[in-house]
Amino acid sequence: DIVLKRITYMDKTTLRKRLLISRKELDNADVAKRSKVLVEMVLGKVDLSKIEKMHCFLPIIGSNEPDMRQFIQYATEFGAEVFTTNPNVPVTKVDAVINNYFLGDEIQFDLIIVPMLAYDPVTKHRLGFGGGFYDRLLASQPEAVSVGVCFKEFAVENLPVEPTDIALDEIIAM
Repeated sequence: DIVLKRITYMDKTTLRKRLLISRKELDNADVAKRSKVLVEMVLGKVDLSKIEKMHCFLPIIGSNEPDMRQFIQYATEFGAEVFTTNPNVPVTKVDAVINNYFLGDEIQFDLIIVPMLAYDPVTKHRLGFGGGFYDRLLASQPEAVSVGVCFKEFAVENLPVEPTDIALDEIIAM
C-alpha cells in the first residue's frame, strides 16, 4: 500500500522544506484520525508491560505531526516513566506525568518513539528536522528499541543518509 516517492537526489535541507509544506497541507481531521490508528499500531508492536523508561516526542502544534499523546497516556498507565524533550508543548487530554530529558542525562530507555518527516522503509532511516537530536539520542541508547512513526505518504526511496544517521528498529506508518 505504501507508494514510495522516487526523488532525484536533493540535499536534506531542500527535501525537508518540501516535506514540511506537504505535511502542512494534510487535513487536520485526517491527521487526528490517523494519529489514533498509529497509536493502536504501536500498541500492537510494543509490550508496555516491559517498558520501565521511555522517550516519546510530543507533537509540534500546527505541524500536522503524528500525535502520540494517547500512547504516552497508555504507557504511564502501565507504569512506564515517560520522558520528552519539549516541556513547552501542552499535553492536552493526557494526564500523564512527563519528565524532561536532555542528552547526557544518565537515563537508559527501554523504548524511544521517534518523529519523522520522511522515512525509507527499506533502510529504516528517517529524516527529521536536521538538528541531529534523535541520531545522538539513539547512538547513546543502543539497548533501547527505536520506533519511528510517520504518515505513509512520506515514504521516500533512497532517502539521503549521512554517516551519523541511525537506522530505526521499527517504522510504523499509516
